Amino acid sequence: DLNDYLVAFCNPNSNYNKIIIDGETIVSNSYTSMQFYLPTTISSGDYPIIVTNSLDSVKLANNATIIKPVLTGLSPVSGYPNTNVKLIGENLSLSNNSNVYVYFGSTSVSLNSVSPDSLKVKAPWVTPGSYSLSVNYGGFSVPCPDTFTVLEPKITSISPASGVAGTSVIINGE
Repeated sequence: DLNDYLVAFCNPNSNYNKIIIDGETIVSNSYTSMQFYLPTTISSGDYPIIVTNSLDSVKLANNATIIKPVLTGLSPVSGYPNTNVKLIGENLSLSNNSNVYVYFGSTSVSLNSVSPDSLKVKAPWVTPGSYSLSVNYGGFSVPCPDTFTVLEPKITSISPASGVAGTSVIINGE
């Protein structure tokens, strides 16, 4: 079992437990197992993995496949606060989604749904204007090439147009 081997392979000083991927050395964040966070600078692709504890090194039989999410656009590109917004791309459901945040500028919003090619959110209640969108995957940010414009709310009608004190008034808008 690979996990058992890696635990037995660990040096009690976690600073010695390292993997090397694409020439980058990554130090383990654990004393008891080989746990690593991949740097955001590594591109998508297949890479050989070398595991070392500073005394021995082992090249694993299988390569690691690094898959990074990519955003290609969004729909719609404008709307009012609370508008359903779909971010479109590839490899968007890579994690358990617990550390995935969508940002309109600096305002984060909750994910409504996730699929490999889309993320669905609602536009936040922010000042009308144009916002850059990005998705943060617990350590790296994926920018969206499109911006979303939050529109100014509009009153479309008031009914009735006049009345006495206590009259019920309905205001419709967008």
